[in-house]
Amino acid sequence: MEVRVGVTLVGAKNADEHLTSGAVPLMLDPTGKPVKRNFVHVSDLVEGILRALDHPQARQQTFNICMDEPVDYQQVADYLRQTRGIPAVEIKDSVSVHLARQYQSEISARLEATL
Repeated sequence: MEVRVGVTLVGAKNADEHLTSGAVPLMLDPTGKPVKRNFVHVSDLVEGILRALDHPQARQQTFNICMDEPVDYQQVADYLRQTRGIPAVEIKDSVSVHLARQYQSEISARLEATL
């Protein structure tokens, strides 16, 4: 079964070209600036939750479990272009974030297969 998520984001012709080139998505915010995001490994998330469950002062408190510094999509795109020759395709915020994440996963899987 062929996955064609990128078609929705950039059109059929461009999606095929991006897929062939191995382009990675460069997500942009509504102003056109590259997105910055925090990621957390599931084991770190579980550890944080377990610590909060066992700590009496954590009761009814809100926590944000994340990295110290967000990942800058522009820096990642620049690094991949400079070190591996992988181009980036800009994904504007006007598209569904869900579809952008699916497209990112699709390209990430292709990238991992080439390493």
